Amino acid sequence: MNNYLTTARELKKENFRDLLSVNERKILSDLLFKAPYKITTYNLYGMKIYLEKYELCFLSVKLVRFYEMAERHLKTL
Repeated sequence: MNNYLTTARELKKENFRDLLSVNERKILSDLLFKAPYKITTYNLYGMKIYLEKYELCFLSVKLVRFYEMAERHLKTL
């Protein structure tokens, strides 16, 4: 299955989606689409980081600024 987004069964349940706001759904889908579908190398300030499939490497401060939300809310999400 190349180039397909796989999701957990919990994310497909309608009652789970109903609990999320529209903004939270957008953030969740953005993060899912940013996750690599194969093993990759990421350069973080000159330091090589190896990511497995579906792993993300991000700075929460940048995500908080990008989505204009509180850091505690991002961590909860």
